[in-house]
Amino acid sequence: RDEIFADSLDHHHSFVVHYARDKDTRLDMHHDASEVTLNVCIGRDHFEGAGLRFCGRFGDANHRSGPSFAVSHVPGRAVMHLGRQRHGADVIAAGERMNLIVWARSSAFRAAAAYGHCDPDGYPRAPEGGDPTPECL
Repeated sequence: RDEIFADSLDHHHSFVVHYARDKDTRLDMHHDASEVTLNVCIGRDHFEGAGLRFCGRFGDANHRSGPSFAVSHVPGRAVMHLGRQRHGADVIAAGERMNLIVWARSSAFRAAAAYGHCDPDGYPRAPEGGDPTPECL
């Protein structure tokens, strides 16, 4: 299905996340406050684990019931996904990992929600179907 914001991305928000055994070791499953997210692995020391795990899309009936899949980060590579795609970082086993996160947003899409023309998250929510899987909670 087509994304209704596809031709109106007009601003961004960027930040860096840092995972290490003595810092944040993982990130719970969530969806982003963006229409599209770019996640760039900028590396650090050699690291193990901390894969990027994906589940369903927020608003879909199966967004918490799996199946999930994981992407291994490699320094210098990027992953792009819809902001409503549920995702999280698995536990880092060793080393450190840093990622540059860029959220692309649409002012028109966000304004439509602010004025009640669509749901606050921008997407109609289907009733949840199936039991949630532990990795997708």
